[in-house]
Amino acid sequence: MKRRLGVFLCGILTVVFALACFVSCKGGEAKGVALESVTETTVVMKVTEAEENATALDVLTKLKEEGKIQFESVSGLYGAYVTEINGKKETSEGTSGYSWMLYTSDAEFSSTEFGSVEYDGKTYGQSSLGASALVVKEGEYYIWSYTYWSY
Repeated sequence: MKRRLGVFLCGILTVVFALACFVSCKGGEAKGVALESVTETTVVMKVTEAEENATALDVLTKLKEEGKIQFESVSGLYGAYVTEINGKKETSEGTSGYSWMLYTSDAEFSSTEFGSVEYDGKTYGQSSLGASALVVKEGEYYIWSYTYWSY
């Protein structure tokens, strides 16, 4: 009887901890996004208001829900991977191609070592995290650029 009670309590605690993790790991909402520039190969966004844990993917999703842009992504081992924005799809042939790359003004999560983009007279480094992992910050820029790559 004690063993059954222990197993039951352990099961209940497991469910409670799993739910707590799900709630705390859930992304937030991008409440305010200024869409500063949209061209065939660039989308410039500035976050004006965001809940805790809102990601760059949440920002894209908000803009899509508002009918301001369209995008497609696939889920992979490292999270969401943006494959298309406004009808412009990534392309590849052998060891080179074009893909949508994410750049940011957030110095904590950007690096010019792997690439940079210019906007409004400033240089922004490539994000060190993917769209579903990069938590956005109010006042920062997030730039999607259709970028050539090769290896």
